[in-house]
Amino acid sequence: MRARSPSTSTLVRFNDIIDAVQGRFPGHHKDLMGRITSLLKGRFGAVRHTRDTTPNGRPKWRLWSVRNHDEWAKAGPTARVDAYSKHRYRMHPFTADDAQTATTTGD
Repeated sequence: MRARSPSTSTLVRFNDIIDAVQGRFPGHHKDLMGRITSLLKGRFGAVRHTRDTTPNGRPKWRLWSVRNHDEWAKAGPTARVDAYSKHRYRMHPFTADDAQTATTTGD
């Protein structure tokens, strides 16, 4: 029997949040990053997880969990990126350019 993974909607990518709110808040990008970090940690109790840095063709995203922290920590970075990629593609299909940027910059 296959282990059930936590809900992929409990994972967020920092840069997706910045992209979603950047036009609504005045200030510099760096200021916004601090505000979002404070919001994720303080208000949502989010946990920042490690990212996969091995050259396996996957994006090198650093993901945050807003629930199921232990389950996502046990799943590891590869499983988190795979789950988030499936969820993100279903919700907002992304292009090859997105994948290339994520692979080279790692956010």
